[in-house]
Amino acid sequence: MTELRWSPTDLPVEKAAESISAAVSEAGSLVLTAEPGAGKSSLVPLIVANRVPGRVVLLQPRRLAARATAHRLADLLGEALGNRVGLTIRGERNVSPRCRIEVVTEAVLTNRLLNDAELPGVGTVVFDEFHERSVNADLGLGMALESRSLLRPDLAVVAMSATIDGAPLAQLMGGAPVVAVEGRTFPVETVHHHRPDRRSWATATADVTRRALAQRDGDALVFVPGRGEVSRVCRELKGCGAEVFGLHGGTPADEQRRILAASTDRRVIVATAIAETSVTVPGVTIVIDGGLARRPRFDPASGLGALETVFVPRFGADQRRGRAGRIEPGICHRLWSVEDERHLDQAFAPEIRAGDPLPLALSLTQWGDPLAADLPLLDHPGSHRLELGQRSLEALGIVDTKGRLSALGHATARLPVHPRIGVALVMARKLDQASALTRRLAAVEDGLRLPTI
Repeated sequence: MTELRWSPTDLPVEKAAESISAAVSEAGSLVLTAEPGAGKSSLVPLIVANRVPGRVVLLQPRRLAARATAHRLADLLGEALGNRVGLTIRGERNVSPRCRIEVVTEAVLTNRLLNDAELPGVGTVVFDEFHERSVNADLGLGMALESRSLLRPDLAVVAMSATIDGAPLAQLMGGAPVVAVEGRTFPVETVHHHRPDRRSWATATADVTRRALAQRDGDALVFVPGRGEVSRVCRELKGCGAEVFGLHGGTPADEQRRILAASTDRRVIVATAIAETSVTVPGVTIVIDGGLARRPRFDPASGLGALETVFVPRFGADQRRGRAGRIEPGICHRLWSVEDERHLDQAFAPEIRAGDPLPLALSLTQWGDPLAADLPLLDHPGSHRLELGQRSLEALGIVDTKGRLSALGHATARLPVHPRIGVALVMARKLDQASALTRRLAAVEDGLRLPTI
């Protein structure tokens, strides 16, 4: 195993390299709590790769974070992406036979485990930003732990988070060691404003941004809930005296790299929650938090899931605020009052307990544990929700009356879309109508994912 050598950094995680190495090599597992700016995403995969044989698979919650992290790791090794550092996300794969570290989005790992639970060639799985608690992160961790218990005792598992109670997670992982690393942040002043009416929300957000730019030097990062709001706020900011960029999951890769690169021009970045964690937008000393977020919600009455716009919880607000203090002291403008803040939820409920149970039910059926009776999970989805999901699978013809995947179910499971849309696509293919229906369903799925406030 050739040792990876990287350019020295002054990141706090580097000082904890020995503790991290020892925990992973001796216990085969680790819970790492590292504050923002500690460098966990950049350095832990490199540290682990030098201790554990086999490929390191690093999970990131979003494609933007996966791309940025993969490029950062490759830069540290002084090489282009696609050599010893690879990237796999939906619709994009850049991995060579020499790959030692592969950065993937969470659903990629879940699908690999469902296809081959032994994860051949993989030595370590690293779950980054686990505090976000997406359904694929929870499922992926549970499946990896079960694979380790039954098939791969040599598989190392690492869970990392900016702020999460490490004790329950360590217990779930069989008594994993917990290593805490301090971050590297500067003080951030917080200014509260009255919460605007939703009809004038974009205008009010832009007005606060303009005033903040006039009062302080540095770039501004404006948080909005979705793609539609990114466009509206960007339009409202025309002529603000700075370059204005929109940043969301659909932003082209070249534009993403431009935004995440240092610039001598003053900039305003209007972004969704993808800028909360995992990536750093250089030059930011001002954060404007619109106070809204978009979360998956399941409606039991209709049996459908969608995204709804809600108030950001305290945890998310603090993550956003911290972005203003990454390079020097900064300021955060919150579009809600101190009194409003007292009524914010502490954190979002884990998606595995609040989201649409149908995709979850399909994954669990593929895994062979439809009611998650044995799968090690930090939070159980709830028997009632899983039974509802199983009934929906049967109604769609994805499983038979004994709960086994049908031919339609196997074909649907291979498609990277919601099971309802997958069934429609499989049936349309049989009727030679797949092309027309694909365009229609893409528009429907995009609409469901991106409702306006």
